[in-house]
Amino acid sequence: MYKFFLALTLSAAIIHCVLSTCLEEVVLPDLYLRGQASNKCVGVHGYNLDNGGVTDMWDCVRGAYNEIWHYKFIKYQDINQYQLISTSSRKCLTAGSGGGNLATVTQNDCSSLAVNQLWYPRLNASVPAYFQLIGAEGQRCLTALGTFNGARLVLYDCLGWSWGGQLWHSDIGNISTTTAG
Repeated sequence: MYKFFLALTLSAAIIHCVLSTCLEEVVLPDLYLRGQASNKCVGVHGYNLDNGGVTDMWDCVRGAYNEIWHYKFIKYQDINQYQLISTSSRKCLTAGSGGGNLATVTQNDCSSLAVNQLWYPRLNASVPAYFQLIGAEGQRCLTALGTFNGARLVLYDCLGWSWGGQLWHSDIGNISTTTAG
């Protein structure tokens, strides 16, 4: 039911944007971003509220606001993209300048025109539950550098659909009750 609602919301956002001027913005429901390889969630380390706050992987915890993201739909230059906004800091997931390999992913004040804060999912029918998250600047994949608590996030060349450090799933349920990082 929820996936149907999300698909319907995305469809409505896309249709709305096509019928009106773009840059068009629509905020989607809050979701967790869970890594396939680690089954851990993307979060802002230590609930940091500052620009440049480190993002990393940690055990998913129900209600941990540093792991919950607003997905803000933005139609930018005729491409459907998203800003991921932390519910704890209200700052955007941001790729390091230039978007090169190993560019650090942090959080910073959101700007609708900051290309390094725009992300889009790449889907693959053979891996239907997961997607790659591509940074608009540099066209590289969001990548977890490990499967342990505290594994840092960077951009890196997309390595294909068999490498779990670049595969992601968004969900609202099935979150454990372990302690947050």
